[in-house]
Amino acid sequence: MSKYVENYHFRIPELFMKAGLTNIRLNGYLPTFLLCDTRRTTKEMKAHLEARLGLWKKLENRNKKCAALGGMNEQEFQELNQKYTAYLQDLITHPRKIRNTPELHVYSRLIVHGTKSA
Repeated sequence: MSKYVENYHFRIPELFMKAGLTNIRLNGYLPTFLLCDTRRTTKEMKAHLEARLGLWKKLENRNKKCAALGGMNEQEFQELNQKYTAYLQDLITHPRKIRNTPELHVYSRLIVHGTKSA
């Protein structure tokens, strides 16, 4: 493993090579959207926010560790967690506010693929 590779997501091409795959390729996707964008229904945005809240809660311990590595103490993280959770719950509970929230969402996706000789 390369000493420069710390994030396991970036190790995928290296692992593919070690597994004997060839013709390794990577495709990147960067979907973006605004909460207030009227091309999506309020119902869709509410479902997205519910999923985002669920993921935030599921990853709370990991997020806490990452925040600590960045210099945030436990009290600061708890305050952030409380405010962020309350923010999402407020939008979910009052979906009309979604149309007045110009929040930008950006998600990156990487797909790595290769072929293995028979």
